[in-house]
Amino acid sequence: VVDDAACMVRKVLEFAHFFEESSCGKCPPCKMGGQYLHQIVQRIESGEGKPEDLASLEQLSGFVKGRGDCTVITGAAVNVEGGLRHFRAEFEDHIANHRCPVPA
Repeated sequence: VVDDAACMVRKVLEFAHFFEESSCGKCPPCKMGGQYLHQIVQRIESGEGKPEDLASLEQLSGFVKGRGDCTVITGAAVNVEGGLRHFRAEFEDHIANHRCPVPA
């Protein structure tokens, strides 16, 4: 359960970090894909995101989903895809305003 006042980009970032840390690093889709997903969401959350980052997240999520030796990278990809699908406006606000609109 998440408070309706929470920053959903920050929540997606927290989960992306969790999945990146959960990777054992044995398969490239998980090791590199998890790192890149986390880095891109981190860039957006910190106010340094660009509009093309949203397309990069969608493309990377679609590419790595189901390609790992386990389901860790699929979990990371589904988390990012869901965040973009349901809270795209928040991602766009972060990019347009170069900051998180929700106080920490």
